[in-house]
Amino acid sequence: MSSIKMYFVFVGLMIFLNTTSYSQDRINQGLQNLNPNEKVLNGSSVLNHTPDHYDGAGYTWRYYNTGNTGIQGDYVEAVWIDHDGNPYIAGYNPGFEEGGFAKYIQQDNRWINYSNIDYPVIGSIDDVGASRISDIEEDSSGILWMATWRGLLKFDPTVGGSSLQFWGANNSVHPGGRTRDLAIAPDGSIWGAIISVTWGNGGLVNYNPNNNVWRYWGYGTTTNNWPPLIPFLINVSIQIKPNGGYLVWACYESIVVVFDSDTQLFTQLPNNVTQVMFLSCPVTIVLTTCKICGQ
Repeated sequence: MSSIKMYFVFVGLMIFLNTTSYSQDRINQGLQNLNPNEKVLNGSSVLNHTPDHYDGAGYTWRYYNTGNTGIQGDYVEAVWIDHDGNPYIAGYNPGFEEGGFAKYIQQDNRWINYSNIDYPVIGSIDDVGASRISDIEEDSSGILWMATWRGLLKFDPTVGGSSLQFWGANNSVHPGGRTRDLAIAPDGSIWGAIISVTWGNGGLVNYNPNNNVWRYWGYGTTTNNWPPLIPFLINVSIQIKPNGGYLVWACYESIVVVFDSDTQLFTQLPNNVTQVMFLSCPVTIVLTTCKICGQ
């Protein structure tokens, strides 16, 4: 089997795994065998690729953190790998609220940083969560869309920092809560699942950059048959329908709601069904057949 690179996100560090084969048990074994004293390597060791840690099970581990790389903070919630195999890593420091994202160009062994210190459009250090990025998604044009704890961030990798744009409660219908998850539909529209926090409400937001139209559904909303008692969402995912159009699946806890792009209506799914279906939620939802597309 060819060599595989895997990036694991942890509080305070990122672990890099390079191996020829893997399983969850072997990965867990590698983690358990690591010497805590070897967790932080100095900058020259990492950047010059020496020394690596061999766990005795055929794995090579390397640690990346703020002390030896360009990662923006001790907390990392999102990683996206570009088409050249270079990771974009979102990091932040809670309390100081400094952070953003960094691109690691592996071939050159260098980092390009985009922080809210150098690019205030990302968010103010006075606002809790402003620099915290929870998800990164790419659209069909190569634009990166990022879910932040205060709104939605747009970045064009071909242009760089000058392309950064932010939308939140002050310049859009986004309620200002913590955008937890993003999904991009075939029509190019951006869908975001938002958690309620002390500084902003939650729900589901939709932005179409092609016509600059925003839509929002949250607690008390009934537009498009939205269930008015849903206060926030955690996950969102897009399903392309066999005959065109798409479905937007969104959930929190045991609640699942589905939006049909053809009817422009939401449907809240019942829980009293029999066949297991998996959605990227912390729970397993059980269904007979999809009430939306019949599959």
